[in-house]
Amino acid sequence: MNVEYIEFIFENCEIFRISGEDIGELYLDDINHHYRRITADIVERFEYVNTFFIEIHKRANEPYECFGGPDTMQKFDRILHYDDITLIKMKINEEEKTFYLKWDNPYQTENPKYQSSLISTCGHLYLKVADFDLNEFLEDYEINDEEAVHQHFIMLGMEDGFDA
Repeated sequence: MNVEYIEFIFENCEIFRISGEDIGELYLDDINHHYRRITADIVERFEYVNTFFIEIHKRANEPYECFGGPDTMQKFDRILHYDDITLIKMKINEEEKTFYLKWDNPYQTENPKYQSSLISTCGHLYLKVADFDLNEFLEDYEINDEEAVHQHFIMLGMEDGFDA
């Protein structure tokens, strides 16, 4: 499957996109759905992901405009400092899919029970929204070894002409 992009949608309605070429590991599991009437003539399908993990290359850490206004923030800082990703949109093989992520309490602004993230010493972001510890997906010696990370990205088919 070819992932063109992933959009992160936050609890406060901020949105930004990560290009598929900057996505390393990607894991979605325990996906379920239900249908709900939205209006008199529309019934919509809602898909939920209980386990989400992603590795994002450091080159994706660029500024974005918060709420489209004059204030900017780095994308990785937004994810690291506010645990409030509520859903993701992915374009996979020309089809856009929306997945709601595991959320502890919709009336809180953050989701520290399920969302956590870190930046490796190499500068890449690792993020999970799931009911397990982030370390279950990570080995410190692997994510902090520049040569191993570079080989990992090459193995995933990412450009071999960039610095790890």
